[in-house]
Amino acid sequence: MNVKQQSGDRIGLVFIYGAGLNRGIWEQVVEGLENPCLLVDFPLRGGNNETAQGLSLDHYTAYIREQIEEWEVKKFIIVAHSLGGIPALKAAAGLSGRLAGFAAVGAAIPGNGGSFLSILPFPKRLLMSILL
Repeated sequence: MNVKQQSGDRIGLVFIYGAGLNRGIWEQVVEGLENPCLLVDFPLRGGNNETAQGLSLDHYTAYIREQIEEWEVKKFIIVAHSLGGIPALKAAAGLSGRLAGFAAVGAAIPGNGGSFLSILPFPKRLLMSILL
């Protein structure tokens, strides 16, 4: 967990990255911000690939929520990128008392009950279904 500034009553910003990336994509963004910032990480990054393959969306969601719950900032906005939007949205649902906003940056946000594939145009959805 990478934290920048943890004091005061300012609204914090929680940054969640997308698939295939790491929290480093947000480092230059937070350099110029005065608000408290939390760059979350996903579980088992850089660890054993076999163990990581057993992780589910619920594991990612719980890991995000745990990092936010440990953060001392009272109110925050979640900023989610790409596929990170799905676990970010699920984590936000359990933190609604502290959540001040949600920003999706090129993020995959399916409709209620939908999957990542459900947001894609039909040709891409068909191709991805075959590939997966």
